[in-house]
Amino acid sequence: MKIPDKFLWHDFFKLFQKCDVGFYIDDIQPYDRAMASIRMRCYDIIEYFEKCGIRAELYKPFKNYKAVIFTKTRSDRAVETARKLHEKGVPVYYEAYCEYLEDESRKDDWERTNILKIVEQAQVVGTGSSQQAEAFSKYHPKVLMIPESVHDDFFRVEKKHEEKERVTLVYCGYSGKAKDTLCIREVLLKLQEKYHCRLLYICEKDPKLTDFEYDYLEYKQSEIPSQLLQGDIMIAPRPMEGIGQSAHSFTKVAYPLAVGLPAVANPVPSYVGTPVILCRNDEEWTEALTRLITNVEERRKVGKQGREYVKDNFSLQKIGEEYRKLIDDMTVGRKGC
Repeated sequence: MKIPDKFLWHDFFKLFQKCDVGFYIDDIQPYDRAMASIRMRCYDIIEYFEKCGIRAELYKPFKNYKAVIFTKTRSDRAVETARKLHEKGVPVYYEAYCEYLEDESRKDDWERTNILKIVEQAQVVGTGSSQQAEAFSKYHPKVLMIPESVHDDFFRVEKKHEEKERVTLVYCGYSGKAKDTLCIREVLLKLQEKYHCRLLYICEKDPKLTDFEYDYLEYKQSEIPSQLLQGDIMIAPRPMEGIGQSAHSFTKVAYPLAVGLPAVANPVPSYVGTPVILCRNDEEWTEALTRLITNVEERRKVGKQGREYVKDNFSLQKIGEEYRKLIDDMTVGRKGC
């Protein structure tokens, strides 16, 4: 017998309860199968609100709310719902994302069009990176940058770096994006040959890469903190050309950093000024990875710096407080159902 999803089951029992905040998403999925951004920006924030005494739930159309948060939605139904709420005077906070927002060649795409329609109805627009905030500020007078949170589960485990003959380089993310590691194909092949490095891909399905040998582990949200501990160094290469590549949030590297893995990546703007080791070419990638592979003390030091940085800046409590303050500001004087 399949056990009902704990989050959705709990949300179902709020059906006849009064709630102050509704979270609107396009696709309701069980916690473990939901998109990472939905878990971090919706499900986890609902959990945090409840601990703070704020009554929150997934949006139900027959209820009245003090405020509604639209989380990365762009459907026609979302546009219509946002319009009706705006007409009723219900404050709307829209967490928006569009990596091609400023790409003139795609200005008429239906997704971009719908995103901007919801932006028009929002009292406040939020994004996960400063680059996206800058882009959306051209379309709305009040844009906030609220990062995605890292759940407390990631701080309950910690990587213990030890001397070992074979170091594991780990990639964690969607299988469709795993091909980004081909950006450093020659680097990985040389490191495998010289240091016998193991490559581990943690994805929702096998990425089926043929360029080098690797191991695959199926991503499981309930186990991902422990799964990441199987790696020694996180790699997050990304092709930097293209209008959308610089808009990504810190989330890609936040999970491995939280459990104490050092992370090496291309210079995505949201990584700049953090403990992530940034590399601009094959030579820098080779130098950074060689240093970490051959020096366990370096792995310990960089891993500890990353863990502390994420705990200080992206914990659920810290990010949850930003949401709580936002809701307080938006709902002064309003009555819920």
